[in-house]
Amino acid sequence: MSAKPKLATARQKWAIDVYKNSKLEYRNSKQLQNSNNEKTFSFSAFFEFQSSNLFRISSFGFRILTVIFRYSHRVTYSECTVGNHIYYSRYLDILETARGKFFRQLGATFLNWQENDFIFPVVECQLRYKAPARYDDLLTIEVWLTSVERIRLNFAYRILNGQNLLLEGDTFHVCTGLDEKPKRLPENLCSLLGPYLHSSP
Repeated sequence: MSAKPKLATARQKWAIDVYKNSKLEYRNSKQLQNSNNEKTFSFSAFFEFQSSNLFRISSFGFRILTVIFRYSHRVTYSECTVGNHIYYSRYLDILETARGKFFRQLGATFLNWQENDFIFPVVECQLRYKAPARYDDLLTIEVWLTSVERIRLNFAYRILNGQNLLLEGDTFHVCTGLDEKPKRLPENLCSLLGPYLHSSP
């Protein structure tokens, strides 16, 4: 009887960077590495995000592709206090913007779901502040799913300035109709969200 193959301990994946130059020409480069599989998209000067694909091992021994969504945000003066750092409650606005960008890149915006009688109100949120963000800092907001079940939809977040962690957070949502009565998540949304579901970045 042949021995069972051992599961790989290192995360090896392809990194693909795709971007558009001023002449609207696309270029790409591939490199095998032990890091995230990242794709960078630039749709306009106002909207840039990254998706990072991560491999994990399931309980059945299969490698499952999961994804962290990344959105870049430049801190504005209106978000800051007199002390030149972001006012603590404004981080929720930034997370909401990143969440909206995440849904948009799925192919259906919050408005599209609302027009089909699905909304996703926040019922709880948690923020853990690690360091301040200041005016004109370019921040990276990471968004990933931690739960998709029946009527529940939960997200986790990290905000980074370069390699420095500034904030960790979670938002907990329920799916309702416009009448605010709970209803099951639409099946097509669950299918779109599947690759993004994992427990940690």
